[in-house]
Amino acid sequence: GIDGALNGFNLTLGGHAVDAEGLHVGAQHAEVGVHLLGIVHAQLILHAEDADKLVVEQHDGGIAVLHDIEGDDHLAILKDVLGEDYKVYDQYEQQETLYKMMKAEKLAVYLILTFILIMATFNMIGALSMLITDKRKDISILKAMGADTNLIKKIFFNEGLLVSVVGGLLGLALGIIAVLAQQYFGIIRLGNGGNYIIDAYPVALELADVALVFFTITIIGSLASFFTANKSIKNMDDVSLNAR
Repeated sequence: GIDGALNGFNLTLGGHAVDAEGLHVGAQHAEVGVHLLGIVHAQLILHAEDADKLVVEQHDGGIAVLHDIEGDDHLAILKDVLGEDYKVYDQYEQQETLYKMMKAEKLAVYLILTFILIMATFNMIGALSMLITDKRKDISILKAMGADTNLIKKIFFNEGLLVSVVGGLLGLALGIIAVLAQQYFGIIRLGNGGNYIIDAYPVALELADVALVFFTITIIGSLASFFTANKSIKNMDDVSLNAR
């Protein structure tokens, strides 16, 4: 049983005899034979009074040590203390393939979002072009009052940018609300058929992602507004010259 497994898992770490004090079972494919070290042994091995708990895992004849302490210095300390007979990994190195897959998935979602934004921008381009055409008489009045072409372009550029930014902020607000609702209330469930540690689909709100999405929306909206305003005003000037 568990007691027998713990009694049979005795280590010598950093010149100190260490007995396993607990057994942790998580994802079986990743955490088979995982044992927890108490805080006293962790302090003893790391020579630190504020050491957090460590997780020690048997791995191919060596030992893989995971810990909750931030920073690469602690990994270096562990490698130096344990010696070459042990293998020391952090949680990212142990699940390197999984984390790479998650990063690739995140990049793919961002590229799909960017493509959708580009397609949606054509609606704004059409609306801005129609607005410029509809305001032709007002443009003529502004020019008669002394407004130059650059001022007219700037007016419609700001109009298009305003539409993009307001739409982007509303979309971000709805997205943030949806993420927070999923994070705290678990609206989307993983189902009862699988053997999951958690019940709801895991999400986390990161400000860097929100800033990246808003930056992307602003850039795409700015470019679309700039080229639409310039092209439409230029075509209008060419038509006026030809009429004369």
